[in-house]
Amino acid sequence: MVKKIDVHFKNGDWKEQPSGGGTLALRHSYGTKEIVFDGQEMKGKGFCSYTLAYHPGTEATATYDGQMVFHGTVLGKEGSVVFREHGQILNGKLSAIWTVIPQAATGELLGMSGRGAYEMIAGKSGLPVKGKLEVEFGEVPMMQPSVWRSTSIQYMM
Repeated sequence: MVKKIDVHFKNGDWKEQPSGGGTLALRHSYGTKEIVFDGQEMKGKGFCSYTLAYHPGTEATATYDGQMVFHGTVLGKEGSVVFREHGQILNGKLSAIWTVIPQAATGELLGMSGRGAYEMIAGKSGLPVKGKLEVEFGEVPMMQPSVWRSTSIQYMM
């Protein structure tokens, strides 16, 4: 059964560095942060890493992808699980989507699936952030291998 929960967290310090040695025509960077979750239904820490691509001619608009390794409890179940995150920063406002990777989990969180979202002011560490998460606990689904077509391989060689 899917359970909808409120997520409360605070971001730690944001660390960002340019990729490509700062020589790329577009601003492209890597970022990391830690998150402390302190809600009733989700408690623990998240360790996050991201890749960001800033849109030309802007300093406050970007798209990004990343992952968070969460250690703690969700609905009283303890363990670790990986969240895939993608989103955008538009005029200083960050909008994010989370997807739980059920195969990348340990303890009682093994088999947890779900998705969620949050919004916040980009670049503001330490402020409370609220989000939503829908989770379900069950069997760990098998990962499906990518299927390559023989014609694709021929064109690549």
